[in-house]
Amino acid sequence: MRGFTESLHQEMAISGHPVAVTTVHPGGIKTAIMRNSTTAEGVDRAKLTTLFDQKLTRTTPEKAATVILDAVRKKKARVLIGPDAKALDLIVRIAGPRYQGLFSSAISRFLPVVH
Repeated sequence: MRGFTESLHQEMAISGHPVAVTTVHPGGIKTAIMRNSTTAEGVDRAKLTTLFDQKLTRTTPEKAATVILDAVRKKKARVLIGPDAKALDLIVRIAGPRYQGLFSSAISRFLPVVH
């Protein structure tokens, strides 16, 4: 999705179309997405939901909407939502393609074990 929207943004700018394109990179948003989701067999959904709600969500939906709408009004090409999205963006920029291995190792410490 990121590549598509960034390409679309460039295409609109180059061709002079009056359409602005903003790519949104959200971090953990305090929504009911986990409570309404399914999990892989053997994963305790209640524990995963608690982990998500207590450790992985930092931004309210209202704050996310405000930041997104402000970025769209300013015709920003890219917007990061929440401190976790900003931290991940920094890690990706520093580590390059190695970030996936770093991220997988770090996040596996927090996820419930599958039986």
